[in-house]
Amino acid sequence: MDISQKIIARKYAKAFLNLYFDALTEQHIDAMSKFYLFLRENRGILCYLNLPGLNEQVWKDFLTELYARFVLPQHLPKLIQVLISRRRVELLPAVVVAILQEFWRRKHVMHFEVTSSQELSLSEQAMTNAFLAKKTGAEIKATFAIDATLICGIKMRSDSYMFEHSIARELKKFEESLLQRVRL
Repeated sequence: MDISQKIIARKYAKAFLNLYFDALTEQHIDAMSKFYLFLRENRGILCYLNLPGLNEQVWKDFLTELYARFVLPQHLPKLIQVLISRRRVELLPAVVVAILQEFWRRKHVMHFEVTSSQELSLSEQAMTNAFLAKKTGAEIKATFAIDATLICGIKMRSDSYMFEHSIARELKKFEESLLQRVRL
């Protein structure tokens, strides 16, 4: 997807949230996250919705089934119908992601994936969340995982931030500085 499509997707997302932000709950957002994963794994569905000559009732029935399956917000069908009518249904996954990102941004919540070389205790997780909250100024929702390839370290990643502290990173920085000195 090129940058112009991402910009268009963000505009659709912002317009949707300008209208329906107050009506959305975290349950709706969780449902939309699952819907996005479904769309990403089943990209052929978007081709189906773009078929020329497709009976309008057929795609409405199909969308009704999707809404029921994922318990999507009642206003999302309007957005999907606009995308279909404008022949931009291929933007749907990008629009859904942009809605999710913008929703959390407006709520001042950031999601981080925290990966460490070993399991973090509850107090270490709390310290990590406090560090991220201080750095970002947002409420933090973090998921924690273990990656043994990190040598005594931790990585904290979101859509717009990445913090890393590990021996592997320090060694890489040291190697880069040595290489730079050799080139001089």
